[in-house]
Amino acid sequence: MFGREPKIEAVKLQEIKLDILDHMINETPGSDRFSALRKELEKIEKMQNPKGMQKIDINTALLVGGNLLGILVIVAYEQKHVFASTARNFVLKTKT
Repeated sequence: MFGREPKIEAVKLQEIKLDILDHMINETPGSDRFSALRKELEKIEKMQNPKGMQKIDINTALLVGGNLLGILVIVAYEQKHVFASTARNFVLKTKT
């Protein structure tokens, strides 16, 4: 009730995935049927987790927000006072 309800499509995909896994249990790993089921399972997993829908890490979002806030504070200060442009020194460098 208070949590996020899963979407109907996600629930259906999960049911299909479980059904494929149940069928895979009854097959031998080297058979053609097993390979076909594995390919179908991979398709379902791609549909569940498309690359364009990756979640943003909360730490990354906080780091970007903090950097933008710091830059805005410096720009606001520079509008009222003379201040050498050192905003880039205050911005944390991201780790890649």
